[in-house]
Amino acid sequence: MNSQNNENLKDLFERFVESKEAQQAAQDIHEAEQLFNQYPAPEPASSLIADIKAEVKKAIVRKKMTSFRAMVYKTAAVAAIVIISITIGVKLLEKKTNIKKTVFSPIASRATTENNDIAADDENLEILVAEADQIGDEITALQLNENGDNEYEDVTELEMNFTEIKSDFWKG
Repeated sequence: MNSQNNENLKDLFERFVESKEAQQAAQDIHEAEQLFNQYPAPEPASSLIADIKAEVKKAIVRKKMTSFRAMVYKTAAVAAIVIISITIGVKLLEKKTNIKKTVFSPIASRATTENNDIAADDENLEILVAEADQIGDEITALQLNENGDNEYEDVTELEMNFTEIKSDFWKG
C-alpha cells in the first residue's frame, strides 16, 4: 500500500477514533496486506474447478430447456387460439350460407317445388305467410275504418306484431 493510501486510511480512521489509534489501525491494515502478498491463498484443485464448470453447464442447459419449453407452450397456446378462432369463424360463415336460397329468390324454379306455392312446401313459411296475410287484412280493415276501436293503438299493435313476425322469419 502506498503512503497516499495509508494517509487516506489514517484520515478515515481519525473520524471514528483518536489520532494514535487511527495510526495503529492503518499500520495493522498495511501489515495484513503485506502478509496476504507474502502468503497467497492456495489455488483450488483442477478437479474442483472442473466440477464447478460442469455444474454451471448443467444449470445453463436446464435454464435453456425451461425457457424453450415456455416458448413452445406459449406458441402452442397462441396457435390453438388462432385455430379455434378460425374454426368458429368458418362455422359461422357456413351457418350464414346454409340458408335456403329458394325461399329468398323472387322466382322459384319448378325443379325445387312441385306446385307454384313455395309456402306450402315449408310449414314454418306457411305459418308466417298466414300471419302476414292476417295482419294485411287487419290493416286493410283499419284503413277502411271497419273496426270502431282506437285506430292508432291498433295500428301500433299490428306494426309490432308484423315486426315480430318479420324478425322470426329472418331468424329461420
